[in-house]
Amino acid sequence: MEEGLAHIFLVSQNKTVMKAKIEKSIGKNNGAFSKSAANKAKFFDMVIDQVKNHFTGDNSNAYLRVQCCIVGSPGFVAGNFYEHLK
Repeated sequence: MEEGLAHIFLVSQNKTVMKAKIEKSIGKNNGAFSKSAANKAKFFDMVIDQVKNHFTGDNSNAYLRVQCCIVGSPGFVAGNFYEHLK
């Protein structure tokens, strides 16, 4: 994950499958609560929606086998995403 780009993978013992690629233009930060902050929140919501989409409902069998979720990123993106998720 990086600002405006995230990949969701399902990693199993035998293979790795890319489930989704999420892209959103973020822009530059110009103030305390700018358009950039709103775009980051929308981007994080898009990521959460894709995770829900691929691991719930008809895909709940995949969710039952999930043992952990790893969020990797440069800088503070993963930490900001985790705070948004909480």
